[in-house]
Amino acid sequence: MLTKVLITTLIIVLAMFYLKNTKQKSFNNVRSQDAVPSKFRYLSMLLLSLSLLFSAVYLFWQYQEDNKVINVTVISPVSNKKITYHVKRKDISANKIITLEGITIRLSNQERIIIAEAEIN
Repeated sequence: MLTKVLITTLIIVLAMFYLKNTKQKSFNNVRSQDAVPSKFRYLSMLLLSLSLLFSAVYLFWQYQEDNKVINVTVISPVSNKKITYHVKRKDISANKIITLEGITIRLSNQERIIIAEAEIN
């Protein structure tokens, strides 16, 4: 583990020195001409802004979907008893659910569950 850290640090330091030396050599050549044309700069800023906007929209949509309240009905095969719980979508896993009240319900392999959208009154 220590050798990996030391080798990585050595590579980073060598890369920094290499980039520093190449910048000093090419600095005089770059002064005379613009490194990036302005239209490419604006296009890259537009693409960056759009990707950030779409990422924010996706994260907001995912948050809304994860916190949507749904009805989960657990049917016991032994007693044919149906119990309905209100659960957030993100709190459903393969073997347990967590209700809005904070109750954790562990599910067995024999129990069936029915997931339905909650009716909003």
